[in-house]
Amino acid sequence: GRILRAVLAGGFALALAASTAIAAEEDCPDIGLVPELTRLTQFKDGQGRTLDDVRYDIVVRATTPPVCREKDRMLNVSLRIVFDAQRGRAAPAGRTQFSYFVAIMHRVTKEIIAKEVFPVAFDFPPQRFSVAIEEELEQVRFRYGKDEKPIYYAILVGLQLSEDQLTYNRQRRGESPGAPRPAAPGLPTLPGLSGAPSAAGS
Repeated sequence: GRILRAVLAGGFALALAASTAIAAEEDCPDIGLVPELTRLTQFKDGQGRTLDDVRYDIVVRATTPPVCREKDRMLNVSLRIVFDAQRGRAAPAGRTQFSYFVAIMHRVTKEIIAKEVFPVAFDFPPQRFSVAIEEELEQVRFRYGKDEKPIYYAILVGLQLSEDQLTYNRQRRGESPGAPRPAAPGLPTLPGLSGAPSAAGS
């Protein structure tokens, strides 16, 4: 599969090329946010982990419902992802960077069939401590099996974290280090499909 990204400037979306066939809304893959990967807290150098040590916080705020275009079992999905960025006490105004990933997962086999990591760089204006960043995935593209439907797949979104950042998120969420985690967090169950993952927390 292929995942192409376009950055939205000023809130205006890039036009999508017309497709020869439009998939029904219920035939789009579900979008899942990985809970422990929806926040990134960057601290200044050193061991400090108080509010005075925070350079910035990045949060995945929302995704839009996917728009699907399909032809000959080749599915093209487009959606937008909105991030909130907060500048902390330890960060001056200026350039900030983070990365997020988008993965396509088969919901029965749990196999990740494609994954891309996208870097994002933006500026904090001198007098502002929060900004919203909006990105558009123009083409999340994959082919599904002859006896399958697009809903057999899920698109997972999360922030690309270091091990320290991931550990910090898990501790903040109150998780024990060895706690089992769902393979497809935030996704509804698939009725009638053997082996389909359950929704997070069920």
